[in-house]
Amino acid sequence: MKPVKNHPYLFCTFPGAILAVAAFFAIVNSEDSSPYLVIALFYGLGAMLLAPVLLLLLRSLRQKRKENRLHQKYLQYRELYLTDVKIEDPRFGTCIFEKDTNKHTLKLKQCPAPAPFGDSPLPRISIDIPEADVEKAFRALEHVYDRQQTFTAEFHQEVKEFCDEWEETDSQGAPVSLDLIRQNSSITDISIGRSFKGDLTASLKGSVTDDAGRDLLGCHSVVLRICCETGEREFDLEG
Repeated sequence: MKPVKNHPYLFCTFPGAILAVAAFFAIVNSEDSSPYLVIALFYGLGAMLLAPVLLLLLRSLRQKRKENRLHQKYLQYRELYLTDVKIEDPRFGTCIFEKDTNKHTLKLKQCPAPAPFGDSPLPRISIDIPEADVEKAFRALEHVYDRQQTFTAEFHQEVKEFCDEWEETDSQGAPVSLDLIRQNSSITDISIGRSFKGDLTASLKGSVTDDAGRDLLGCHSVVLRICCETGEREFDLEG
């Protein structure tokens, strides 16, 4: 449960409700209602009904100002440190990166689509690395594409194990089969970057549906992470 401080309108709603109820019963039980009681009644009703709306509007305006400030800071930062650079790679062609001269990093903005990955449509490719790792990142991406059949097969098998653990079924109520997974899963994202441990890692992310198009595994994505330095692989659920 969220603390009361996260709901400031309660400080106006509850006192307003108490005031309105007290004024109402005072008016009902009074033979000669004082105008002050009527004023108190409407004041309490106003506090009870209008305060939440006004506070939500104020919160929305404050959030919008915060977003504008962050956007202005980004624009200032971009003007100072961010530039677009073109990098040629023999396998993937001319790629455009956003270069951060403050952090000495490169983030991929545009890359000619290499090819579909297995039976999946063209995946989104993300590269976010230290500037010194650009050649390693391209070779890691090349390695992933060169072994796409192996990684796709491992991906399907791991999805099957996750589905078995979750006791997922197809539209007829039968356990999800490996053939169904092959036909209804796709790798949608390939990303190259440094892990929290500092290892250069290639991550393949995808999802799976049943034969009726229903998302499986609670709409989680299945992620295969490959350590480019040791070859070790691990799977996880995200989202």
